[in-house]
Amino acid sequence: GRGLLHTGLAYSYRALGDETARLRGKPESHLAPYVIDTGIIDASDMQLLGAEMAFVYGPFSFQSEYYGATVNEIGGNDLSFNGCYGYFSYFLTGENRRYNRKAGTFNNRIIPFENFFRVRDQGGDVQMGKGAWELAYRYSYVDLDDGRIQGGRMSDHTVGINWHLNPYTRVMWNYINSTTDRAGVNDGIVNILQMRAQ
Repeated sequence: GRGLLHTGLAYSYRALGDETARLRGKPESHLAPYVIDTGIIDASDMQLLGAEMAFVYGPFSFQSEYYGATVNEIGGNDLSFNGCYGYFSYFLTGENRRYNRKAGTFNNRIIPFENFFRVRDQGGDVQMGKGAWELAYRYSYVDLDDGRIQGGRMSDHTVGINWHLNPYTRVMWNYINSTTDRAGVNDGIVNILQMRAQ
């Protein structure tokens, strides 16, 4: 399981009837506010397309996805919105991302080669285990502009350090730089520092 290539393709058609469509996005932090938004679109149907690829080679991994949406606006033209991301990861301590073949997904639980610990031995010397250390980078882009709908464009750069103390505990630090370009609204830059223990 230390080497794999995963590919995927997804398509969805959604008949909306008398409902509406709305697409929006926020920087890659669940606490952040929405900064791009198409607003409510009167639409009869929507088509979604996604293509993905992931590659793991020992401690190195790469994952990328493209996603697009075509919205059939009532009394208007078809609207197209899209986005993508690329994610790179490297384990300084040699572990690898684990993959569940039956589900076709990555398992977020990393099993370190050596769990983190700090104890004194009988001679009084300190002995330590490192756990697993991972460096990560992610770039993502979303474009919600088409025709009269000017929902905005957003790009994010995320740099992260993950420390997996053992298979059940990890600490994550992320820095996110998010840039927004939205017509009629001031362009914005959001810088986020976040940490999570799980």
